[in-house]
Amino acid sequence: MSDQLIHNTLDVQQLKDSELDHYVAEVINLDTYYDNDKNKLMYQADPKLPKRQWSPTKFWSQAGPLIETMKIDLNWEWEETNMWTASIEPDINTRGTTILQAAMRAIVATRYKQDFETSQEVEKKLL
Repeated sequence: MSDQLIHNTLDVQQLKDSELDHYVAEVINLDTYYDNDKNKLMYQADPKLPKRQWSPTKFWSQAGPLIETMKIDLNWEWEETNMWTASIEPDINTRGTTILQAAMRAIVATRYKQDFETSQEVEKKLL
């Protein structure tokens, strides 16, 4: 059972691209769907507006308001990991190769913190 728990545990640090975008949409209750080619996550903010790609990991116009609203602190960790870090008080800390990736991972961690433990953290608890 412990091996299954470790292997079934998701890690927020592993989420990227459209999968990460999908979870961000879920956290903020935004209805999204994949386009016909299944390679772009889409949304429609208003029935009168055209459908648009949802990708806050790429578009500052989508990520910026989320970063501001959730008061995400962003930093470049040049001394240790050479990665961007994102934190939300009191205890959410994530990393990413881009600043938006780190920030979006922090947003996902606000809702799924318990589900997104790293395999190492789960393993330590089992020992």
